[in-house]
Amino acid sequence: MFQKPNVKSSGNAVVNLLAVGAGVKVADVASAVLPADWSAWKNWALFGLGLVGAASVDTKKPNGDKAQMFFIGLAGKPLYNEITGIAKENVAAQDETTITGKIMNALVGHQLGSSYEPANDIMARLGNSADWSAREFLANSEEDMWSRAGAEEVSFSGV
Repeated sequence: MFQKPNVKSSGNAVVNLLAVGAGVKVADVASAVLPADWSAWKNWALFGLGLVGAASVDTKKPNGDKAQMFFIGLAGKPLYNEITGIAKENVAAQDETTITGKIMNALVGHQLGSSYEPANDIMARLGNSADWSAREFLANSEEDMWSRAGAEEVSFSGV
């Protein structure tokens, strides 16, 4: 069942994984370029295309196993997208303060809480533990990073 890894078997495994990844990316591209009015069934169509492709490949031919892995990736990504979409609609978001809630939200595909923390809050939390050269800049909210003293004004007169 398990074999001692060697250069050939390791390289073959890497190439198979790359083939699956290529199939996933082709499914993403195909999904992005298909017309919006196909959105109700495009995942199922791509899944079917990948499934038929994977079943049609002769794995005894050179690189047949890699082609089959490509089609498995092509079929797997749209199926994953469809199942995740159904789960998001039917499973309510859980409480993010508990480990169980975080795990369930991650499994279902609900967005986890925002990790955004304003710079002023970070500076207040850290206090004087670091040299914050931006402290004076943030204190004056009318300024932005492009209107600094001594910067010359650039104007364009046309093409």
